[in-house]
Amino acid sequence: MKKIVSVLCVFSLLFSLTTVFAVSEEEKEYTSEGGYFYLNGFGETIYTGPDGSKFEYYLNEDKNTVSLYYMTTPSGNVTVPSSINGVTVTFIGGNDGNTSKLVSLELPDTVEVLDEKAFFKCMYLTEVKLPESIRRIEKWVFHGCARLQVLEIRHDPEYIGEWIINKAARIRCYRGSKVDAYCQESGFTVEYIE
Repeated sequence: MKKIVSVLCVFSLLFSLTTVFAVSEEEKEYTSEGGYFYLNGFGETIYTGPDGSKFEYYLNEDKNTVSLYYMTTPSGNVTVPSSINGVTVTFIGGNDGNTSKLVSLELPDTVEVLDEKAFFKCMYLTEVKLPESIRRIEKWVFHGCARLQVLEIRHDPEYIGEWIINKAARIRCYRGSKVDAYCQESGFTVEYIE
């Protein structure tokens, strides 16, 4: 009898949690980009793009820019929006493996900072090209991405943290650039852009 009561309690708890996180049409606010956003049960704003990709985001103090944190996608292909509801996306925060199912990634030229562990353990990414708008690449951004073969950086960011990729991957950059010097110091394999 105790087991039956315990099982019923667990099921009722799970059911109540799923109903808390269900989003009704009234709670969704649609954007001009074709997606919608809503507040989840934790007070975080979630943006769902037209392709079904979901991004947790925060409005920055300046009220003119947005920071993205958690990303999921049904297809594995993510195109990060340049803006959400008219507010520019400039920062991608640490995900601690929450983006692990990404297969491809396209970043807009509005992003300036890739925070620590932004795409940590994205097991299926094979190649990424960073836009020239990125000023800071913090440590471990693409570390743990076991299938990543190439990270292309065609400009010299102001800062590059340690271990941004695994040793098995290579960085594609210009010969003699700051990125080239970083690779030489860090022991990363370089492929030069001609």
